[in-house]
Amino acid sequence: MNNDKYRSAAVITSTIGRPSLVRAIQSVAKQTYPCTHYVFVDGNQFADQAKAILDEYPQVIAVYLPMNTGANGWSNSAINAIAPFLVKEDVICYLDDDNWYTENHITHCMQTLNQFDVDYVYSLRNFYASEHEFICPDFIESLGKYRNRIMYPLQFNIIRWGGVKYLWFELGRHSPILILIVMPFQENWRFQYRRNGIVAN
Repeated sequence: MNNDKYRSAAVITSTIGRPSLVRAIQSVAKQTYPCTHYVFVDGNQFADQAKAILDEYPQVIAVYLPMNTGANGWSNSAINAIAPFLVKEDVICYLDDDNWYTENHITHCMQTLNQFDVDYVYSLRNFYASEHEFICPDFIESLGKYRNRIMYPLQFNIIRWGGVKYLWFELGRHSPILILIVMPFQENWRFQYRRNGIVAN
């Protein structure tokens, strides 16, 4: 496949107007790959607070839904499912309103999509503290070669010992085997993309 093949890209975000939406929108605007950002406001009850944010970003295509589709634990599932029928771009990317992309995120996704000639690609994420302090990359919910054996809810803490910060979390709390993981988190960990076990930096 031609690695330089151009495909149009759409970013889909559902929101209830949380303040974190601002950073999500700004991260899409800074992408090195051109893309159209669609923001779905999930219900009339959230329209005013979302509109106060969206009016500041006229490049975003805002879609206001009359009812909330994310109740009863469905979150943004309905919006994500219907999105391919509502937008016309070649590739759809999803971004939660409390997350953000690095500037070359979509570029890397497109390069991986073209390089391996696959139907879809996905990426893992980085964990940040609420003050935007980097914690570590998230490899524990990989959709690739690693199996997800996590019992929810997953809790983790940052602890200090001997002047070193450690990330501490438990896997399988409710299973016969309790796995405790304590690892120093490093500031220089790189974000990586995985596609069926293939890592593309």
